[in-house]
Amino acid sequence: MSYSEFNGIDDFLDSVEEKHRNECYEKFICGVLATDQLDKHNEAISLEALKQMEEHINTNGLPLIANHDPRLPPGGTVLEAKLVKSIDGTKNYVFGVMATYTGDFYKPFPEHSNPDESIEGHIGNYSIDAISLSYSHNEIDEEIIAEAIADSPDFINNDISKDIRKAADPITILSIAIPAAYIFPFAKKYMEKNGEAVADLQTKFLGWLGSKITNRIKRRILYKFESPYKGCAVHFIVETDNIEILQEAFSDIERAGLAAEYVISKLESQRPELLVYTFDHAGIKKWIPEYLKVGNGDVYTDKPYLMAVEANMGLSVGAREGS
Repeated sequence: MSYSEFNGIDDFLDSVEEKHRNECYEKFICGVLATDQLDKHNEAISLEALKQMEEHINTNGLPLIANHDPRLPPGGTVLEAKLVKSIDGTKNYVFGVMATYTGDFYKPFPEHSNPDESIEGHIGNYSIDAISLSYSHNEIDEEIIAEAIADSPDFINNDISKDIRKAADPITILSIAIPAAYIFPFAKKYMEKNGEAVADLQTKFLGWLGSKITNRIKRRILYKFESPYKGCAVHFIVETDNIEILQEAFSDIERAGLAAEYVISKLESQRPELLVYTFDHAGIKKWIPEYLKVGNGDVYTDKPYLMAVEANMGLSVGAREGS
C-alpha cells in the first residue's frame, strides 16, 4: 500500500508532529491501524467499527505496545487517528500518528514493600464471584475453550469475551479475570472468614485450567490474571506450558499481593491505573514488577522498552469485544 492512494496523509503526520514535538517523544511515525479490507486472517473491520476506533483514539489516546505483549510497558502512544477513504473510493483505512517515548520519559519503579510489613488491608466489596476468560480466536482454538467451559466448575463464568488482536507473529494470550479476594489475601477480615474456601477454589481452578486448557493446547501460553484493587487493574502474568509452574506462581501470589497493595497505596494520589507483575519461573520463582501506569500517563518502570519502529513490519492495535 502507498500513501499516494490517499489524500492528506503527509499533512496529517506533519500537523500532529508540529503539535507534540516539544514533548517527551523520540520518533513520530504514521501507520495504518485498521482497515475494512481483508487481512491475513481473512477478516475485515466494518466501517462503523473504524469510525468508533477513530473517535476512541482521538478522545482517549492509545498506548503503543510491541506485539501486544502485556508484559512490556508502553513504548509510546497513538496521538491521533484519522479515517481516510482511498482516492478511488474502494478502501477505508484508519491511520494513526504514533510517537515513541524518549528514555527519560520513564520514572523509576517505587521501592518495593517488605512482604512481612504490616499494612492494613483494603476490604472493599470482595465476594466469591465468577472467574471470567477472554481470548483471541486467532491464537487459541475456539473449540478448546468451548469444551473447557462446558465442563467447568460452577465458579467459572460461561460468558466468554473475545479479544481482537492482529499480529504477524502473535503471542498466545489467555486473559483470566479473577475476583480480588482470590488474589489479595492481605484483606485480613475477608480471609479470616473465607480463607479456607478461597484456597479450595484456587486448587479446583488450577486443576480445571491444567486439564482442560493447558494440557490440551500443548504450547506456551501467556496467562494474564487480571484483578482490581482500589480502582487499579493489577495483572499477574506468567508464560508457560506447564501447570506446575502455574501452581508455583499461585503459591507466591500472597507476597505479590502485599507488594501490589503497597505500591498502589503509596501512589494512590496519582490514580494508579495499571500495575503489571510477571512470574520469574526460571530464576527466583517470585513475582517481579514490570511497570505501573498512572492517571496522567506517567509510567514507572525499571525496564523501559524502547521500540525500534523501523524494524517492525507493521503496526496494529487490539481491543476487547464491547470495549
